Amino acid sequence: MAIKQPDASGALTDPSKQTPNEGETIKDFFDTDEIFLRVLGTADHELEQPLHTFAWGSLAAGLFIGFSFVARVALSAALPEGDGYALIGNLLYPLGFIFVIIGRYPLYTENTLTPVTLALTRFASLRDLFRIWGLSFSLNLVGACLFALLLAYTGIFSEEMVERARGFGSHLLEASWADAFFKAVLAGWLLAGLVWLVHAAQGTLARVILIWLVIYLQVCAGLFHCIVGSAEVLYYVFMGGASVGAYLTDFLIPVTLGNTAGGVVFVAILNYAQFSGDKGFNANRGEQLSWREWLLGVS
Repeated sequence: MAIKQPDASGALTDPSKQTPNEGETIKDFFDTDEIFLRVLGTADHELEQPLHTFAWGSLAAGLFIGFSFVARVALSAALPEGDGYALIGNLLYPLGFIFVIIGRYPLYTENTLTPVTLALTRFASLRDLFRIWGLSFSLNLVGACLFALLLAYTGIFSEEMVERARGFGSHLLEASWADAFFKAVLAGWLLAGLVWLVHAAQGTLARVILIWLVIYLQVCAGLFHCIVGSAEVLYYVFMGGASVGAYLTDFLIPVTLGNTAGGVVFVAILNYAQFSGDKGFNANRGEQLSWREWLLGVS
């Protein structure tokens, strides 16, 4: 197996599966095909990781995303309620997403784009896709649950912070099933679009700015994210505010479905439709899977 080397963006790449380091027409600007190839490179890397490596990274993502919850609670608790309160209180909310995306931890809502591109091009089977989805989603939730337990059963939050944190969790459970679903569709659309932009950007500062802008919009618009929202709702559950059943039926199911639909339909499929399939794509990755291999994961 060829040794993977870091590319210009810091991502690990296989010399036999190179992805663009600069634009073909304008050096510092990628076209759609070039961005798509960079996304495919990330998906390749995730798929080829040892299972335990991907699993630990997914658990870490669920833990680190909890800092978005903590940052929002801490800043909000320090502010009096009034005009502009939410806009200021949400300023630090993107922190957990910066940890996860810049740190390259597998987050489920990112995976509504990256492995889907390999499945759409038939260089990975649906079984491979569902394995990545299942592992990242379940261990992201375990991490979020552990983070919520830590906050609920220690003295990390002051009384003012506890009150604000409970309010965030209860608010997420108040939405109707349909409202939660469609709020999650837009959030999934934004998150998968953010992953696309992160692959188009060059340099950590540009990526951090993109993450902050997109996630700040998400929280200010009241859109729902299944993993960080789970930390918020589970905290409320552990504090005795709601049941686990309410968390599952009123939040997790509609929000997960919405996040998935938003990322897959509005970003992965639409951007795949623009991909021309040239630039040595097939040569770099070998033969596509047969339809039987793609559908069943067996030859």
